[in-house]
Amino acid sequence: MRPFGWMLLPVMLCFPALAGAERPPFTMEAGVHRNVVLAPLGGSAFRLVLPAVSVERPSEDRAILRPGGDGRVVLQIMPEGGTGHRTGAVLHFGQAPLVMERRDGRVALAGSLKALSLPLTDDPDARHGTIAFQRMTFRLILPSASSPTIQEATISFQAQAMRVDPALLTVAMPGKPVVFSTVSLRAQAMLQIPHPLADIGQLSRSVRQVDLADAGADLSGNPIAARGTAVFGEDDAARLDGLLSLGNFAALLQTLMSGDRFAPEQIMPLALVAGGLGRMTEDGTLTFRVRTAEDGTLIINDRPATLPSIR
Repeated sequence: MRPFGWMLLPVMLCFPALAGAERPPFTMEAGVHRNVVLAPLGGSAFRLVLPAVSVERPSEDRAILRPGGDGRVVLQIMPEGGTGHRTGAVLHFGQAPLVMERRDGRVALAGSLKALSLPLTDDPDARHGTIAFQRMTFRLILPSASSPTIQEATISFQAQAMRVDPALLTVAMPGKPVVFSTVSLRAQAMLQIPHPLADIGQLSRSVRQVDLADAGADLSGNPIAARGTAVFGEDDAARLDGLLSLGNFAALLQTLMSGDRFAPEQIMPLALVAGGLGRMTEDGTLTFRVRTAEDGTLIINDRPATLPSIR
């Protein structure tokens, strides 16, 4: 998947109405429905499977969905070049409802997730890593129909006490969960969606631009922040322009190595790379001004850079 494609995927994970205003859930009657399969954009790229869902219809343009049981919803995807669906993610909504509204050719979805489980590899039997939240609320606004022209997707969410399985992090090794006391993200994605979508690769390649207005997290008092833009050309090359800051960098390293979360030999290669590329401020914050030159060269803090492998 292209860089930043993950920012679009969560939109699709939770959005069963992008296929058009005249498709479910706006055509579903109120009541309990079982074994519901929703194909967000038509085609076979991905689909949501709800073992049971209770649907409320306060009005013609409003639907409230309450996933049954433990609030578990499965996202199935069609791998690129594949012939059958496999599990791409498991969404855990708990008892929280999904509220969907349509107006002026756009559909809005608001809800709350308890956890998101992602497979660690492409193997159908792969172990899943989970991102759990004390609370995570989100709001998505998307066009109600696909189009061959550029369309805008607006994504926002606010999370509290996020717990990340270490296996999902860059240093994918067993360990104790890493707990972020607060996490926030505001972003917009511009995409050109082919219709119908045949596989998940087409969805990833449909991203044309991602604007990260503000992203921040706090790891045991160590703030992490990022903002910037990624623009993707027809050749899939990304043009980057952004800023990343790691507050209290020395303390952040100690936090990651404390409590047997990660061994020093796992963290130090990352620390050496970051220290060599970053710029330290007087308060101990390590900053990275990242951009892409016209010839495609990656520039970090005004110097051409090649990111070394840490595997």
